[in-house]
Amino acid sequence: YKFLRIDLTQASGPDWNVHLGSTGCTPEGDPTVPATSCSNSHRPEIVLTLDHDTDTIAVDYGSLLADSDLSQNQGGAPGCMSFPGDPDCPEVMNNLGLDYEGAVSGGQVLFGVN
Repeated sequence: YKFLRIDLTQASGPDWNVHLGSTGCTPEGDPTVPATSCSNSHRPEIVLTLDHDTDTIAVDYGSLLADSDLSQNQGGAPGCMSFPGDPDCPEVMNNLGLDYEGAVSGGQVLFGVN
């Protein structure tokens, strides 16, 4: 399942996409039944403190991709597809607040409060 899908089309440069989903999922028993266990769940926990009467939740796609090289695809499908070993994913996963390939995230930057 994809939990987040953002597709970027650039006027000059390659398309660059972020598809966040669980990987390493194995069905239990019947292979036609969706898996309930995945080795990489890729489900960030986002905690925001806000005043529901005055604040809004902001999504900052620029911050999500700030550390990524959008001028070229590093390998595989364009952008980060969430799979283990995807060379376009370390920076994206870190900015989503997800540990990836042994690197511990410094925290998510995609969502904030305005």
